[in-house]
Amino acid sequence: MLSRRAALLATGAGAALALSACAQSVRPLADSSESASTGVSGSASASTSASASASSSPSSTRSSYKGDVQFDNYEKSGTYVPASASAKAQNVPKPLAPANMNERSTEGIYAFAGYWLASLNYLILTGDTEPMKKADGDNVYVKQFQTYSDVYASGLGWMYGSDQPLTISLISDAPVQDSKNPARYNWLARMKFDSKLMMHAEGQADEPFEADSEKSKNPLGSIMNMAVEYKDGGWIMLTGNEDKTAAANSSAV
Repeated sequence: MLSRRAALLATGAGAALALSACAQSVRPLADSSESASTGVSGSASASTSASASASSSPSSTRSSYKGDVQFDNYEKSGTYVPASASAKAQNVPKPLAPANMNERSTEGIYAFAGYWLASLNYLILTGDTEPMKKADGDNVYVKQFQTYSDVYASGLGWMYGSDQPLTISLISDAPVQDSKNPARYNWLARMKFDSKLMMHAEGQADEPFEADSEKSKNPLGSIMNMAVEYKDGGWIMLTGNEDKTAAANSSAV
């Protein structure tokens, strides 16, 4: 039987891979200079980012969104007690969907990304998928992290050591509209799991979440394209496999 620790690690690795695959490519860290923002997609450049992102949405009120994705809209109930090696977290603040996260604008994309990230971190710390479902219309990431829900529900395992397991830092000023699909936008970013994040599974030795990952050795994290699409009146976070799935479904008809 697959151990709960192995299940957590496999799930986390799979989710990290899916996140890193957002859009069509993952750039090596050798390209991580600020000039890398010119390569948000193979068919778009930084010089066109402002006009591209504004072509089908209101203009942004900010000239740049570079830096860590921020979010501060939580429901708090009781005193937050961080998880430890002996007990899972208590009263973890629950992210609330911001009013503007479904706006078709740069602010809307940023608000959505903040809520999506906060919901994923909340899921990792609690196993609760309810907030994430509001930012994951097709339940792609909810399914990817189902193991966390199962393990938390069993009471036999949890994560500890970090209040924010995953961080996403935007490298380019604004998202770039996809040249083939005007509903899609790519945003160059770095993704990193906190090196202090630990996995606990009853009856087994605790170990770092990314103990066997090359990514854990790089303090900057992985370069990725954060790809989103406006669909059914709101934003969704893409995995990079959408076009392949659509092509497969089309050929099967």
